[in-house]
Amino acid sequence: MAQALQEAFRKGLMDSADRLPGGNLKSALLELASGKVTQSPFPQEIVDRVRVDLRLILKRFGFGDGLPREGDVEQDTEVRLIQDLLRAFQDPDYFFGDWWAKGVWIGSPQRRLPRIPALYERKTKWALGEGNPDLHGEWSTNYSSLKEHEQKVLEQYRAEIEGGFMTVTILREAIERFGDSLLIAATGAIAKKGQGPGGDIRVIYDGTHGIFLNHGIRIRDQVRFPTAPDIKAVLAEMAEEGGPHFFLVYDVKKAHRRIPVLPSEWGRQACQVRGSAAATLQARKARLEAEAGSSSSKDPPRASLRKSDCSEKELEEDVYVNCVGTFGVSSAGYWWGRAGGSIIRLTHYVLGHAEALWALLYSDDGKITGRTEHYERGLLLHIFVLVVINLPISWKKVKGGTQTEWIGYWLDVGRFELGISESRAAWASRWLTDKATEGRVGLGELREGLGRLQFIAGPLEFLRRFLGPLYAWSAAGPKYAQPRLPTLIVLILKFLAAELKEVRMTACEKRASHKGE
Repeated sequence: MAQALQEAFRKGLMDSADRLPGGNLKSALLELASGKVTQSPFPQEIVDRVRVDLRLILKRFGFGDGLPREGDVEQDTEVRLIQDLLRAFQDPDYFFGDWWAKGVWIGSPQRRLPRIPALYERKTKWALGEGNPDLHGEWSTNYSSLKEHEQKVLEQYRAEIEGGFMTVTILREAIERFGDSLLIAATGAIAKKGQGPGGDIRVIYDGTHGIFLNHGIRIRDQVRFPTAPDIKAVLAEMAEEGGPHFFLVYDVKKAHRRIPVLPSEWGRQACQVRGSAAATLQARKARLEAEAGSSSSKDPPRASLRKSDCSEKELEEDVYVNCVGTFGVSSAGYWWGRAGGSIIRLTHYVLGHAEALWALLYSDDGKITGRTEHYERGLLLHIFVLVVINLPISWKKVKGGTQTEWIGYWLDVGRFELGISESRAAWASRWLTDKATEGRVGLGELREGLGRLQFIAGPLEFLRRFLGPLYAWSAAGPKYAQPRLPTLIVLILKFLAAELKEVRMTACEKRASHKGE
């Protein structure tokens, strides 16, 4: 049965070969790597035929038909097909497809997030302390950055409503529908990297401050994402196996927004663009605290907004409700991690040992490295699987080769080296030189700079030992302090600046292993 499924995918890829850009697999791969492909290169009729073939095979062997079921949320991604394929390949997390298809829950002390011990270690530490459920309901007003980008935010919300990611209602109906579970959070907006005035923005929903939503969420699986040590280990394995290597990087569009949330939990992800509901609730809380006066209760009174607290104008204000995973809610990354991991495992099952490749996924950024003399077959088969399950790929961001930047690192699979880009190294060297020359640096600015230097020290590990004194000095006072730099700190800054002018890559050699006596 597994061979029949693998063969259905392979046949679809080979039938597409002469209709791909360039007329063959190798040329199509080069077109993808060059960034010239703006839409799926695979013929839609072949993709549709492969889906039908897969459903017939699954049904013949008693693993369902991969079609949506009653109660499923309408989605672009073929969630039930993914689930039935995973079940056929005996994946330990195939049942996640039920939640993905019908909607997941956000997480709370009353309904904890699940555990999957077959895949993940138990998470035991969390950045936020566990919140009291009574703290929920402390609505927050928006950040000033939202007002600066108000029109772009409204445009983005309208597009998300059309895409089914959000819905809009009025405050009166939101209070009636969601009651005390309604949480209106502060939102902000920042320009995306490389975007100028009027460009694309990223809306940030703050599920931590004010509403304390994230305090009640406990992710119990330790979902890990690849960092510099993991990439080094992969490159070291490639170096040991030898042979040609070629990679592609790709981006999943709105990855976190591809996981629907149960309708009963939508109210916990609400926000306003123009409105005063949060300010009204805060005023009511202040009145309750004043009325409490010298009460012996240690807990502040909880203010729930009632319709009678609002004016008719306020009750008609728009409230935007997220229907899917939301950036700023801690469980959104967890649920996408489960979905993304299941998709990567599915591609491994389909490729098998013959076309096996190296695959890494960091949030929505994927990197696949082909091996063997015919690496184009494995790379394009991986992409073909993503197209068949209708995973939304940002085709304009697909690129590849033997050298490129990925999640901030510079990779060279020809020389098996990892480092940072030339522009990042130049910025760091220039910043270090400027601070050493000035002889003073604000401790807050130093802490921010150390964050970037720590990232650089991921691939360039020899720099890490020199960061200790810098961290110690950054903790010498408040962030606004700007004391004169000691001689040792100046020497370290100058040394790091000189090193980054000369070295920005490091070889990834396999570490020595014990072979016994």
